[in-house]
Amino acid sequence: MVLVLPVQWSSSLQVLGTLTGIRRQVVREQASRAVLEACKATLQASPHGPKAAADQFDVALRAAERALTNLGVPLDGSEAAKSRPYALVKEILNELLKRGDLQPKDGLPRESMRALFKALPSATQSELLASDKNKKPMFNDTGSVDALLKDTIAQQWRDLKQAVADHCEAVGTTNPSADLPRFSDHVTRLARQWPALQEHTAQHKLPGDRPLEDQVSQALAQLTRLQPEQLQAQLGRLTPEQLVDFSTALRSLGIEGDCLDLLSAEIRKGKRESLVTPGNYLLEACNHLSLGQMPKALEWLAHAIDATPAALETNAAFGNPQWKKGAEGYTAFQNHLIKSALDRLDEKELARLHASLRAPRFAELASLLQQIGFTLEDMPDPKGDRIRKMGMALETLITELDRRVKSTSTEPTDDQPLDEATFEVLSKLTGVRVFPSGEMGVVYDAPKAAFQRNLDAMLAKPAPGFTPVGQKGSSGVSEAMYVDLKRSNYVIEYPNDYSEPLFGNTEAFRIDQLRTNAELSADELLLLSQVAHQGLWAGVIATQSSPQDSPIRLPDGTPVNLVGQPKTTFTVRRGPEGRLFVRCEQELSPVLALDPATGNTTALDMVKSGAWFGVELEIGKGQVQVSKPLTCSYALVPAAA
Repeated sequence: MVLVLPVQWSSSLQVLGTLTGIRRQVVREQASRAVLEACKATLQASPHGPKAAADQFDVALRAAERALTNLGVPLDGSEAAKSRPYALVKEILNELLKRGDLQPKDGLPRESMRALFKALPSATQSELLASDKNKKPMFNDTGSVDALLKDTIAQQWRDLKQAVADHCEAVGTTNPSADLPRFSDHVTRLARQWPALQEHTAQHKLPGDRPLEDQVSQALAQLTRLQPEQLQAQLGRLTPEQLVDFSTALRSLGIEGDCLDLLSAEIRKGKRESLVTPGNYLLEACNHLSLGQMPKALEWLAHAIDATPAALETNAAFGNPQWKKGAEGYTAFQNHLIKSALDRLDEKELARLHASLRAPRFAELASLLQQIGFTLEDMPDPKGDRIRKMGMALETLITELDRRVKSTSTEPTDDQPLDEATFEVLSKLTGVRVFPSGEMGVVYDAPKAAFQRNLDAMLAKPAPGFTPVGQKGSSGVSEAMYVDLKRSNYVIEYPNDYSEPLFGNTEAFRIDQLRTNAELSADELLLLSQVAHQGLWAGVIATQSSPQDSPIRLPDGTPVNLVGQPKTTFTVRRGPEGRLFVRCEQELSPVLALDPATGNTTALDMVKSGAWFGVELEIGKGQVQVSKPLTCSYALVPAAA
């Protein structure tokens, strides 16, 4: 097996210099063992191919660095430590061999050493065999490293030959038209293990195997005769990773032609399609931006950000691993999405969008989004990452349009500030009140335990369907919801992002509207009604009504209780695969601040003061779960004198 070691290991190889520089015996023993234990524990991935082994060995090196750091051993970063990647393994072995008392009881069993040897490149194995240090006895049961390594090389050669023979046979007996995933898997493994066997045989001067070579030639001849029609119907069964691996395998085996072209086209198609969902959302956002409809544009931009991680994963699986390199990779992929979306607009559409985005409020909004995002990151239940990425996306959109469109206008004609509706949407997206000044409500540690206890209590004794006075049959909902139907706001959110509140003069009419438009079964309606009412907030309100421990504070630090009229909204929607969700929100505004210790009240600004709670629940089969965590915030601004 050929192990390709990544370049980024150079920093990890500082461990080499450290091992050779350790002077105290006890530290050397602990460090050496920590390094080898990390290696032997992670190199079990070596049978799955060189990449898996390399990735796992990288994990081992990181573990070794942590072990040395914990021992208080500095990493010296010497040039010798950075010379060759495989030198680390040699140094580990040599360091251990200096200790003549190394025995199996030390936790270094033969099979762990064998796994380590098997993951090494053949050239490294040969170099280890040439070292005189490796002639020294190491194990009671296996003798020297030299003897174990020779035995490992011979076993590895036999295993590789058997694996190649098995894959050749499977390629010959598997019908790709009936089971393409199995066929492609054996082709992929053959493409990896046949070169590994050739390299292993040549490096260790082992005898050839003519019958096996003939078997490989027959398998390659069969692959040459493969026709696209044999693959077409089954392509949909291959994962992105399998498509890429199959294409790479055919190319490495020298199989060119129509089948390879078909796979390449399918990979390109998969990459394009993975961009469609977030790209469509971005185009919707651009359309609303062109029309000056900022609130709707923000909602579509949020949808695009939410859909981006799945698109990134799919693109990475289709052979673009650079997108998965942390924050930098994500930013590059998001920029790629934005440019791809703009590519779908014609010149007039680009010009119209550019003209709209030249208004100062858009740059202000991009900055505000990022500011809110960074603020939320340090608070409980942070939602800041999404908002910050929305700001980055809007900023990139403006910059990219400036690059593409050369405007003849000197000044934008639209200089209106951000409107109240925009801040309402920002408050909805963050779960925190955002004011036109850009200031935010105070987010406090949500009383999740109290909320959950109250929710559990509600579900432990589920309320039955309520039968109103004068009616013969059940209404289908709990009494608590029945009472709330006219004093709370119930909304149905449809897949096209259109929302509609319940209306009508009677509770029965609203119940029927909810059941029909949300497509609720009788069981779903009853379970929903058992939680979607004002009693849901009892745990939260009880916590913040504590005389001494209220989390709500006036600007001077005085703990207070808030007195106000609650405005409660329950938004019901269907998610993927028909899953049922309800977003529950309550606002207290306007409010008075009551000092529970003295009974005194403080008048507050009626517009800028209030408290806001939000949580999303999933209504499943006989159960209710929190799908988006509880958030609580408040803003207390004393009224002007």
